[in-house]
Amino acid sequence: MSGERHRVGRGIWRCIFSSTTMHPDFRVLTPHARLTLLVLRVAGQSNIAGIGWGYTEPLVAETGLAPRQIRAALLELEKKPTPEAPWIYRDGNLVWVRNALRFDPNLTLNNPNHVRAVQRSVAGLPRSSEIVQRFRDYYHLAEEREEAIGASHAASHEGTHHRGDGVSHGGIRSSRRTPSPNPNPTAIPNPSTEDEGNATEEFASVEEAKTKFRALLALKIRER
Repeated sequence: MSGERHRVGRGIWRCIFSSTTMHPDFRVLTPHARLTLLVLRVAGQSNIAGIGWGYTEPLVAETGLAPRQIRAALLELEKKPTPEAPWIYRDGNLVWVRNALRFDPNLTLNNPNHVRAVQRSVAGLPRSSEIVQRFRDYYHLAEEREEAIGASHAASHEGTHHRGDGVSHGGIRSSRRTPSPNPNPTAIPNPSTEDEGNATEEFASVEEAKTKFRALLALKIRER
C-alpha cells in the first residue's frame, strides 16, 4: 500500500568500539572508504569472523555509492593505512576485515564457544583461498577436520546408514562418534492402547454409578 512504511526486521547485530572513527588509521581514509569499511564491518554481509563474501551489489545498496566508487573504496582499503597492514584483504569476492575479530567487544578467542562459532563461520569458505589461510594463521586457528563434500557421495551415503563412525549425510565428518543404540531399551507402553483401556474402565465406572443412583432413587420414591 502506498504511503505505508516499509518494515525491516532487526536481523543480527554487530558492534565496534566508538573510538574506531577517531583512530588515525581510520582518519586517513576518504569518506567513501570510511563508509564502505563500516558497512563491511557491521552490515548485511558481515559475520562473526570478519571474513566472508563481500559482493558489490549489496555494498552499493547499503552505502548508496556507485559500483565504481565501491571498487575504488575497496582498493583504497587494501592499501591503507599501509600495504603491509591494510584494513582489508581480498581474494576475488572474499573480503577479510583484518582486525574485525581481534577488536570485537563481544568476542574473545579465549572462550571455546566463541572459537567454535568462528570456526563454523570460516568452514564454509574455500580452503584454497590465500586469505582464508592467512586468517587462520593470524588467529592461530586449527584447520577444520571435516571431509570435503562430493568426494565420494555414494560412499558417504552408505556410511551414513551403515557405520557409526560419525560420518553424516554428504560426507562431512562429525567431531563426535554416533552413539550406539541402547542394548536394553526400556519398554514404552503404547499410548493409544493404554488410553483406550483407561477410557473403557472409566466409562464402566460411570455407568455403574448411574445404575446405583437410579435404583436408590426408585427405592426412595416407593418409600414415600
